[in-house]
Amino acid sequence: MNFEQLLTLRAVVEEGGVTRAAARLGLTQPAVTARMRGLETAVGRALFRRQGNRLALTEAGAELYERTRGLLALWDDLALRMAESGRLARGRLRLGADGPFGVMDLVRRFMAAHPGVTLSLEIGNAARVVEELARGVTDAAVVTLDRAPEARWHALRLGEERLAALLPAGHPLADRGRIALAELAAERLVFREPGSATRTLLEAALARTGLRPRIALELGSREAVREAVAAGLGVSAVLSGEQPPDPRLRLVALAAPAPRLGRWLLCLAERRRLRLNEALFALARGLSAAPPDRTPAAP
Repeated sequence: MNFEQLLTLRAVVEEGGVTRAAARLGLTQPAVTARMRGLETAVGRALFRRQGNRLALTEAGAELYERTRGLLALWDDLALRMAESGRLARGRLRLGADGPFGVMDLVRRFMAAHPGVTLSLEIGNAARVVEELARGVTDAAVVTLDRAPEARWHALRLGEERLAALLPAGHPLADRGRIALAELAAERLVFREPGSATRTLLEAALARTGLRPRIALELGSREAVREAVAAGLGVSAVLSGEQPPDPRLRLVALAAPAPRLGRWLLCLAERRRLRLNEALFALARGLSAAPPDRTPAAP
């Protein structure tokens, strides 16, 4: 087993096949195939199986891929530091986020500051985003959390969001200045899927006051929730900064104490010194009016 084989394995997995991996690595397809066969021989187990037109990892392949993520990230960082003495001119940053609204300004600034770096953005619910960050699928992530991040994260607080009621424009409560949590709980609620930070926060707030919500519909995205509310299928709660203008809908503040979430930029503490993460956090500090980022103290 050698480093070239591991780098090729990563390319095949991330590109979904040999052809695109070969183009990414500047190799011929037979060369990529030969490296993968050599790696399978070294491991003594099959690493891929054919799944339609794509290659899928076997259990052994998935284990090898997961275990080598951190090592390959360190290799990428070393290569960048050796090749680039000034600004970042190349590289690949994989960013996760639990929604588009709190991350796009940071993405825009990063792309403007480092145009040679390829940036990919994966959007999912908060639980999935944090899980993929912990597994090394992404390098950093912007997520909303109802408490300070755990010690395993290097974290920068970007701001704060509050929950607000989302109502159809013609709803009897739509013209109110504020709505009590009990009034919201009495309505038919459209909920996000389990794992959504918004749902977790709303459920916790309702539980603290002994309120039992009436869940009319459970949906897997913000867009689906907005369309369901606009269609009159129920009401919902969203983060105040994540609702784009829509004449069919009304955003109404929740009466104090309104549930709130902190918006954080996270990476694994042991990866905070990777050059791409350093560059990302440096730009993010310019967007944050919060205290400086924190990372757990050395033991």
